[in-house]
This record gives sequence, structure tokens and C-alpha cells, in this order.
Amino acid sequence: MAGRGGWRTVAARRGEGADQRFLESEARIAVVDARDALFDGLEALRLLASPTGTTGAALVVLLGRKDRSALDTAYQAGATHYLVEPFTESDFHHSLRFAERHARRVAGHWKRASRDGNGDAADAEPEVQAHDTRDVLTSLADAAAVHHWLDDQLAQPEGQIALLLVGVTQIEQVNAAYGRRAGDMLLQMLARRLDRLVASAGRRLSLIGRIAGAEFAIVLHDERASDIAQMLAEQIVTEVGRPFVVDGDIITVNCRSTIAMARSGDDAMRLVRRASLALSGADIGDDKIVDGQRINLNADLHSALASDAIELLFQPQCRSADGRMVGVEALARWQHPVLGQINATTLFDVAARAGLIEPLSAHVQRKALTIAARWRGRLAPLRLAVNITAADLALPDMAARIGRILAETGFPATRLTLEVTESGLIDNLAEAAHHLAELRAQGIRIAIDDFGTGYSSLAYLKSLPLDYLKIDQHFSRDIAGSPRDRIVIRSVIEMALSLGLDVIAEGIETEEQLALIAAEGCNLIQGFIFSPPLTSAQLVAFAARQPQD
Repeated sequence: MAGRGGWRTVAARRGEGADQRFLESEARIAVVDARDALFDGLEALRLLASPTGTTGAALVVLLGRKDRSALDTAYQAGATHYLVEPFTESDFHHSLRFAERHARRVAGHWKRASRDGNGDAADAEPEVQAHDTRDVLTSLADAAAVHHWLDDQLAQPEGQIALLLVGVTQIEQVNAAYGRRAGDMLLQMLARRLDRLVASAGRRLSLIGRIAGAEFAIVLHDERASDIAQMLAEQIVTEVGRPFVVDGDIITVNCRSTIAMARSGDDAMRLVRRASLALSGADIGDDKIVDGQRINLNADLHSALASDAIELLFQPQCRSADGRMVGVEALARWQHPVLGQINATTLFDVAARAGLIEPLSAHVQRKALTIAARWRGRLAPLRLAVNITAADLALPDMAARIGRILAETGFPATRLTLEVTESGLIDNLAEAAHHLAELRAQGIRIAIDDFGTGYSSLAYLKSLPLDYLKIDQHFSRDIAGSPRDRIVIRSVIEMALSLGLDVIAEGIETEEQLALIAAEGCNLIQGFIFSPPLTSAQLVAFAARQPQD
């Protein structure tokens, strides 16, 4: 399609190695087609964000109609432009023209910054002078300032010029596990560590900047720039590997760095592109790569499953009227030896990439039922809610498999609720309805989870055999928002109750939210207003504090 518009294209069917192929192509625009493959598309965006950001290129994402809600995620992953279906070939060509203008303006800004620079490079201080533009998050030089200063240094014939790129690994996992605020704070702390290292090297002609996401650049202009860069690279591996304390959590990340030496005829863009190629793993001759400790989450998850290292927490579900606990939801957690605690969303994302969704889901279900079958006293009558995935629903013997686990663990089917998210039902609604009906025939209850986040919510209520509707936490918290928010939530609750469904509101945290949503008829609450997720021992203590009937 791009070729018919006169564009020279370099096609790639696979996301693997896309960053390296992009840099080798010297393209100014990267297009990620995420239609019908949103997860893979987002992964490709994350992979291309650093090389496109480093070189000032545009990153265009194509999204399917049902994935419009993923625009913010695509932006966070690095996209600079987007198109959402339906769009025509002409729309696509116009989008490419806008993207090209973006790339040319960025490149032009960097070039103008270089031409307009004042001052004698031989007397330059470590900070940028004429175009002292700063990265908002870290206060280091930004990409434009790095390119400007590097072009200035390349214009001087004396000495060696080394560009050291440092890419922090696992930052996306940190964002997912601890929140983007924690990831930003970690990058700020890391920037200070790197700045101190560069300053301790005692070189006046040096500059450090953040040029893209979790990627930093250090430029050295010195007779011994190659040796100094190698020494710094080794120190950085150690420094980055030291734990960071963020909001009380201990977080460990690692890095991959590369050293590219300036060659005759290089400008800033060419040198940065060559360094980025080396960072992506390409063989580019004399340039060097220094690695920190590698983390292979796929292999780690295999080991975690084999060693029963996936833990479970239980979050109480309580009556809105009196706060009495009537059930719990089992939530998976993975205590990774380097990344720390990883939540269920990130855990199942990793499992999807590793092809381990089915064994992970079965492991969590079996473990939850085994634990709950041993509950006595006040825990004995509690309902247990466990999640099932789209992969579970695709299994032809899905209902029989759940039945076998119930028989093996001794947990009564009548106390089990299986929760399925809207996204797990989209592909084949008729097949999902068939499997859920088989499960209900065993006495199991069915809940639709995260209601309000998908686009086919009403179709689910109409077509599926359900017992509970769980309002998504971001949706239910809006009860304390505007009158319009309350009207929407009221209509959802009234509709569910009229269909004979119990309603569970997730994410309720304040007394105001609790009072408002209870007044609308929501009879069950799951949220921090009553309790966070608890270990088995903590759950016993929580139950002991419950009022007697």
C-alpha cells in the first residue's frame, strides 16, 4: 500500500529484530500494523521506540476499530502517529506525509541547533551552551542538545570522539509491576548516578543526555576517549545493577551499553545510528558492546512454574451494607528474584509471550482450589473466585478439566466462581457461552470481570449464562465523579439487577465511593476500603476480626 503511494518500503513480517532492521534501513518512518494483532503490535512499538526516538524518526501505528481504547497505550509505547480503522489508502498516504514532515522537522531542528551554536568548542563546558535544551524528566540534555553538541565536537579535528549509549533493560516490566511513576523515579535516580560517574571521570569535554525512553547517551571528546568510554561502560554496568529504592520497594534493573567511535565523514545522526545498531546487537566492526546481567523472563517463568514459585493472594469480597466478607478472589503474584513482585497482569502478559498461558492458568486454578479446600472455621463458607482466560475457553474439554481439579482438591463446585474478562470472550462468543453453560451445570457460578472496558458488553449480558457482573475499578471509581458518571454507573447496576445478576464493584477505596455505589444498589464490594489482597495467614486474621452474625 505504501509502495503505490511512491514510498520506498522495507517490509518486515516479524517483530523480532525490528529495531536492528529499522536502523540498517536508514528509514525516516516506521509503520507498525497492529490490526488483529494488538499485543504483538505494542511489543513492536516498544522495540522500535528507542531507535526511532534516537534518530528522530516517526513511528506510525495502525489500529483496528475495536482497539481505539489502546491509543494511550500505543502512545506510551512510543508511537508518534496513528490511524484507526476504517481508513482508506489515501488516508494512509496522508498519514505517511504527516509522519515524514515530523521526521524532517526533527532532523531540521537538530541540524539548525548545530549550525546556530555559538562559542568555541575547545572551551566548551560539560553542559550544552547555545541550545541548552533539557529532558523534562531527568534534567539531562535532551536528544536535540546531544546531537547539537556532538556535531560541534565532530567539527573539531583534534582527539577521539566516543559515543557511549546505555539502554536500561526491564523498564517496561518495572512500569507494569510498580506503575509508571515508579519507573520515572527510577530513571531520575539513574540519571543522577550516571551524571556523577561522568563527572568523576574528570573530562571537561563530555556530555550526558537522555535521548529516548530508557536510553542515555554519553559523548566524550579526548585523546583517550576510547579507553575512557570502556572504563565508564564497565562502571555503568555495576552502577546500574545496584538496587534502587522507590517508594519503599527495592527494584533492580540492568543495562546494555555500546561504544561507537567517530569516523571520518560522520555527522551526529550517522554516529548515533551506528551506535544504536550496535546496541540492538548488530555486528558493526570495531564498536563495542558491554552487557549487564541478562534477564530472560520466558525462561524464568518456566522455572517459576516448575518450582511452584507463583504465589497467591486473596482479596476479600464484602457486602456493601455491613462489610461482612462473603468471598475472596485469588490473585497470582510472582516474586521475581531481580524485578521483585510482579502482578497478575504482567505475569500473564509474560506467559502469553512464552506460550505458557494454559499451564500458568491451570497452575493458579489448582493451587487456589487446593488452598481453599483446607479452609476451616470462618473461612469455610467463603466463595472463591478464580480467573479463567481466553486460552481456557478455547479448550474443548475446558469444563471437564475444571471438574477434575474440583474432584482432586475436594473443593465444592457450589462455592466456586469463575471470572472471565471481556477480552477473553470476544473471539468466539458462541463457544464461550457453550463452555460457561457446561460449568454452570456443575454448580459453578460465572462472573464477567472488568465490565465496562470492552466494546461488546451488552452482547455478553444478552448471550452468556452469568451470575455476577464485576464493574471495572476505573469505571466504578467514577461514581464519585460527575453526575453524568453516576447516571452511567446507575444504569449499568439497574440493568444487571434486572437480569438477576449480583453486582460486584472493584477498586472501591473511599467512604464516599462506598456510600454512593451502595445507594445505587451494588451489594458487593472488592477494594481497599475493606482490604488489600492478603496472604492466607492474613486472611485468617482478617476473618477473625469480622463481626459475628
